Amino acid sequence: MNIEMEHIENEKIIILNKPFDKQSFIRSSEIIMEINAKLIRKEHVRTLILALTFIIIGIFFNRIGINSTFLFVISALLVFLVIVVYFNLKRIKKEFQMKTQALCEKYESIDFKSNYEIDKDGMSYSDNDKDIKYKWKDFKCCYLYKNHLILFDYKLLKAYYAFENNESFSDNYKILLNLVQTNFKIKRIH
Repeated sequence: MNIEMEHIENEKIIILNKPFDKQSFIRSSEIIMEINAKLIRKEHVRTLILALTFIIIGIFFNRIGINSTFLFVISALLVFLVIVVYFNLKRIKKEFQMKTQALCEKYESIDFKSNYEIDKDGMSYSDNDKDIKYKWKDFKCCYLYKNHLILFDYKLLKAYYAFENNESFSDNYKILLNLVQTNFKIKRIH
C-alpha cells in the first residue's frame, strides 16, 4: 500500500495521503459492521433482561392478587421487538455489503484519494468529494477493535474513520492513539 505520511513530533501532527485500497476499505467496512452488530446484540440482551424482569414482577404481582396483564403485554412486545430487530439486522448487513461493493467500484473508477491531518485540536479529512474539519468533540465515540481505531462522527452518526494498525502506519498509529486518548476514552470491544 502506498501511503504518504508526514509526522511532526513536537506538535504531534499526522498527515496521511492515501490512495484508495479496496482490500483495506472492505476490511474496515466489515469491522464497522461487526461493531454495530455487537452493539445491537448488547441492546438485545438488555431488552431481554428487561422483559424477563417484567415477567418476574408480573408473576409476583399475580401471586399476591394484583392484575399484571399489562406487564406481560410489555414483555411480549419487548421480545417481539428483539426478534424484529434481529431479522432486520440480517437485511441491513446484506445492504451494507452491497453498498460497500458499490462504493469500491465507484472509488476505483474515479481514482479516489483521501487525506487526513490529525493534531491535538482534531482531524481534517478531505477526498475527491468533500473537505471536513472536525474538532475532537465532534466525534460521538471511539472504538478499538481488531487492530483498528474507529472514530464515529457525532453529527452524521453513520460516518466513520477507521485507522488500521499495520506495518506502514505503526509509528503514527501510536501517536494517533495518544492524541485520541487525551480527548476522550477509547472503548475496547472484544
